[in-house]
Amino acid sequence: PSPTTSSNDRGRRSGGRKRSRIVTTIQDQLESALVMLTNRNIAQLRVRGAGRTDKGVHALGQIVAFDYHEEGSRDDNGDGDGSRESSNDVNGVSQSIFSHASLSDSYGEELWRIRRSINSRLPRDIVVRSVYGLPPPPPGGRPFEARRDVQTKRYTYRLRFRKKRMVAVAGGRMQMIDICSSGPNTLRRAHDPNSIWICPWALDERLVQKACKLLSGSHDFSCFVVKSDRRKRDNNIDLKKFKVTLRDDDDDDNGSEDDELYPTKVKKSGEETSEAIPCSALFTLEAGGFRRQMVRRLVGFAVDIGRGYCCLDDIPKVLTGTDEAASLVNAAPACGLC
Repeated sequence: PSPTTSSNDRGRRSGGRKRSRIVTTIQDQLESALVMLTNRNIAQLRVRGAGRTDKGVHALGQIVAFDYHEEGSRDDNGDGDGSRESSNDVNGVSQSIFSHASLSDSYGEELWRIRRSINSRLPRDIVVRSVYGLPPPPPGGRPFEARRDVQTKRYTYRLRFRKKRMVAVAGGRMQMIDICSSGPNTLRRAHDPNSIWICPWALDERLVQKACKLLSGSHDFSCFVVKSDRRKRDNNIDLKKFKVTLRDDDDDDNGSEDDELYPTKVKKSGEETSEAIPCSALFTLEAGGFRRQMVRRLVGFAVDIGRGYCCLDDIPKVLTGTDEAASLVNAAPACGLC
């Protein structure tokens, strides 16, 4: 069978997902774990993922497939903290957890044993969340390919910013509240994860929302592709979803990862009533596929519109796909992308 795994990684420690001889990558770590577990070499396992991640980017729900042909393997009873307990029963449990191609009463238990065995051989910041076994392809067919068979890819990007607020000053002029330009150090939290961008600029949240809506749909996204890759392939993509979920933030924020779990925040009396309110943003993007750095550039452009560096009238320009218009687009930092 061809088992598939759904894994998470925190990109801070590794140089991305694809194998590299220069830096440690997610693929290196996963392949090493599978080689130890199965007694197979890398060529036999054919580990392949649904996509790649750049250095510093996180990957939640990455789909990875590998091949296993039954010849006996090794298993362990590790508890996930790096401990290993060898098993001599090569033809017993360790072989059976990889040999079933169809569901059975014990299939679920065997799958969590595989997951435990892989996780016990991985660093703490790389986690296999689930494992599935697929039957061999029919005669003349091809095996499951995580990248080729993908139907939809979903990315999220998290950032914290301060809402842009203006006040009237002498002479009837409007001036931005001082704290809006105070930078990221008034927004940092002691418990912040490494998967959020602390935005240094105050943003108009209404403009950010409008930008996301106008960029959704089928367009030529060449301006949002790395210059070296811009002319290599067709960049007409159907961006099925590009939305941003906003919520007021404060020091008691628990950093919940899912927008469905975001609670309604009750504003504390007397706090920041005259200041720009800190806000958390969760961008969600869905399409059949994305080009390199495309998600980060889409978020970065929406942020630039929200801070006033670009305007909504620039959107038709960047959708022309010209190199001149591409100069208006900047990529958001890698840290917020999952």
